Amino acid sequence: QYFSPLYREVNASDADVEVLYLRQVDGSENESVHDAGFGHAVAWDVDLTGGYPWTSLGLTRAPFHYSPRDYVRIARGVTRWARAVKPDVVLIPGWTPPYLVCALALRAARVPLISRPEARRVDQSGIRGVARRIVVRAFVKAVRGFAVIGSASHDELIRLGVPEHACFESPYTIDDQAWASLARDGRGHRDGIRRDWGVDKGDTVFITVAKMLPYKNPLQLVEVFALVHQGN
Repeated sequence: QYFSPLYREVNASDADVEVLYLRQVDGSENESVHDAGFGHAVAWDVDLTGGYPWTSLGLTRAPFHYSPRDYVRIARGVTRWARAVKPDVVLIPGWTPPYLVCALALRAARVPLISRPEARRVDQSGIRGVARRIVVRAFVKAVRGFAVIGSASHDELIRLGVPEHACFESPYTIDDQAWASLARDGRGHRDGIRRDWGVDKGDTVFITVAKMLPYKNPLQLVEVFALVHQGN
């Protein structure tokens, strides 16, 4: 879902783009689901599949519920898709087990791969930790380049042995046209919105959107303001 604005933007250029979804795309992707990080149900209220060509393997289970049969279906479906489309390169948005299966299938089909994982160091012990390290290192070997989200992802990729020249910046994308439209609609109600929030006309407001999780570092903005205040 996060990539939809990017897919539309690239497809509007001269690039030839096609997106392959593993899960069934039938409108249910816009239904509310509980998000543990936010602590309540959330839903997408924007068009996720318009503006670019796509196809789907039609899996109905959530990724963490995939069965061995689902993984076989992914491998076969990705292989058939690669043979039909003959892509010059494929971007894989992660390195979880389903994406590892995709990477191995595409590598067998001799398709160059780029990945954009949310790489961050996770110190896990026991069988799960060993399994994760095996999966991640196998994935790293199958990929030619990495689209790096931020500094933490960059550091983890380098730690895993990815060469510096194989990393390039790729921050999160937004639908700038949609936000510009919302901004235009909101300008006429600016004073009322600030009044409802208890903000005086002369106050400057900073807003950050993030889950209240340690690795998201939501308090960093507060710490920055404290340092600025001390400096003054």
